[in-house]
This record gives sequence, C-alpha cells and structure tokens, in this order.
Amino acid sequence: MRLIHLIVGLVACGVCSSVAGELEPVLTDAALQQILQQRINGKKAVGIVVGRLHGTNRGIVAAGNMVLDSSRPVNGDTLFELGSITKVFTGILLGDMANRGEVQPNDPVTNYLPASVKMPSRNGHVITLANLANHRSGLPGMPANLAPAETFANYSLEQGFEFLSSYELPRDPGSAYEYSNFGIGLLGDF
Repeated sequence: MRLIHLIVGLVACGVCSSVAGELEPVLTDAALQQILQQRINGKKAVGIVVGRLHGTNRGIVAAGNMVLDSSRPVNGDTLFELGSITKVFTGILLGDMANRGEVQPNDPVTNYLPASVKMPSRNGHVITLANLANHRSGLPGMPANLAPAETFANYSLEQGFEFLSSYELPRDPGSAYEYSNFGIGLLGDF
C-alpha cells in the first residue's frame, strides 16, 4: 500500500471580515469542513487538519484519514511529517539572521560547529551557510548512517556530526547543485 504524506494547513482566521471593528470568520466550521471534505473527495489530500484562531476562540476542523484505505481519522492530535516546507522557513531565518548581522551567508559552516567535528572541504573550498541553503554544499541528499527506511525524526545531531567527520566531498562546495535534505537539516540545527 502506498502511503501519502499529508500537508497540514494552519489557518489563523486568515479569511475574516470586519463588522463594527470586530473580526468575524467568513467560514463557519461546517463550511470549512465541507471544503476540506471536497479536497479529500477530489483526491487532492488524504487527510487535512486546520487550526483556527479568532481572538481567544480556538478551534480545530479536520477531514479524512491518516492514510489511504484506513478508517483512522485525522484530528487535532495527529502528528504530521512536515517535510520540505521547513526548508522555506530555514532559508527565511538565515536571511533574517543575516539582515540582523548575526551571521553572513558566506560564513564557513565550521564557525558554528564544535571543534571536535571535522567539516569536509575540497581543494581549499569550504562549505558555507549559503552552500547549505542553496543545495550546493556537495553533501548528499541523505547521510549514509541513516537507515534507508528511517526518517530524520530519530536522527541525532551527534549522528550528523559523525557522518560529517568521515565524509569526503565528491566535488568542490559551490560547484554544482545537488538537493540535500541533510545539508539543509544541518543548517536548521545551528
């Protein structure tokens, strides 16, 4: 059975109208529930959970199931794999930190690692924060010490450091694009 990972929509009452200075939700929970169910029926999602916040009122609207061919429904306590959306946030945070002068995109990654970690380099070229962010570090998509069926959920920073210390780059950092979940994950850990 093929599992389809779900994307969580977090909505902070983005669809509101103003009535006498008060924000009023345009969609009722029932109307939102119907929209979510239409997406499920149209095979655009398997399960969706939306959190709503309106003033001090909070609510959760959910539709669908955890996986195809399952009767286990999603709800406000469902844990989702967020996947690549976190890469966007990591890049935004790097840009924000650079704008505040806390880091520079061309800083070598070694500036932010413990002294015990050997960061790979090649031909005098070091991996920079920008190389991690733009997938030009030379690091692989996934580290070799992550089991094939595993995710990063149980992968420790120490395992990442162990991998870095033994890895040999196949090309100079910055010379070519290669999508690297490992590289952007490392950037997010700083």
